[in-house]
Amino acid sequence: MIHISRHLLLCSGLSLSLMGQNPDSNVSNNVSSVTRMISEEISTQNFIRCKPSDLKNHPFMVSGLTIIIDKFKSGSVAGHIPLIGWMISPPTASLTIRIENTTKGFLTYTPAGLVIARNDGNQVLLAKQRIEGNWRPVEGTNLAPGTHLEVAYYLSDRVTLPAKIYYEQKLLAEITE
Repeated sequence: MIHISRHLLLCSGLSLSLMGQNPDSNVSNNVSSVTRMISEEISTQNFIRCKPSDLKNHPFMVSGLTIIIDKFKSGSVAGHIPLIGWMISPPTASLTIRIENTTKGFLTYTPAGLVIARNDGNQVLLAKQRIEGNWRPVEGTNLAPGTHLEVAYYLSDRVTLPAKIYYEQKLLAEITE
């Protein structure tokens, strides 16, 4: 078990003081520490901080999918005029992404896994999606091997910056002003 953990440490580029420790002492604690460190390292890789206009230059690899955020508009207050629980005009915040399946098998893209967290602690939801010119309810889809899909979303509310974007619980980006 320690041999495998040492190998994982070396492959991930992490260094840990347990390398010189007696392999028989505290084996389960050492393996647990190694696993936690590798997990933390993997969960933060590819995290970037950038302006909305720079997101398109940073593709993200998550669960076999490549996600490219082509456009991100944080929206304006002017588009949000509440009137008896309804909106007079649609939200002006939007997001356009390209999802690519670069694997040799089918993969599922799940929009519910895409999370936008505002700087005030509120989460913004994907309200509607546009595929091939048609607005539809937000739903996931299977992607065939080697295919891609471009999807535009209206967001449920404006996004105050800085904001964080996650996919499947992995932090992809912090969007700055």
